[in-house]
Amino acid sequence: EEVEEEAGEVAGEEARLQDEVMSGVEGLKVNSETTEGKTETNPDDPPPPPKPEPPPTELIDHTGLLEESLLNLVSFTTNKTLEIPQLASTFYANNLLPIIRSLPGGDTFEIKKTVWKKLLLFLESQQYMKVATVAEKGQNVSKVTSIDRSHPAIRAYK
Repeated sequence: EEVEEEAGEVAGEEARLQDEVMSGVEGLKVNSETTEGKTETNPDDPPPPPKPEPPPTELIDHTGLLEESLLNLVSFTTNKTLEIPQLASTFYANNLLPIIRSLPGGDTFEIKKTVWKKLLLFLESQQYMKVATVAEKGQNVSKVTSIDRSHPAIRAYK
């Protein structure tokens, strides 16, 4: 008996809620489909918000790729496997570039899109931070003469 009485109260409450919802819906207008597949809207309705511009499909940090490749190279090679001194162009082509290409986004890497724009400027910045030593071999020809494997940035990367 109590169960039947409780079930009746629940059904009455559900009916009251349904009536309340339906009375609120009666005043609403619904967009209707036209023959072209477009929807008609009420002129009193506010315009829809503009769609946000999608972000570029891929944002690549070229500067970060170059820095990370140097840290990766120095951290995971030994003095025996990394021949130093070496011409800067050879150091870049044979050592840094393969690492850059293996990193996410590295397949589209361009050194001109880094903050340094040129390899020599990057190497000089590493010399300034005392990570590497660069010497001029001739006009526009430089070579990497040493790398400080005990530099805090390199030790922290490991």
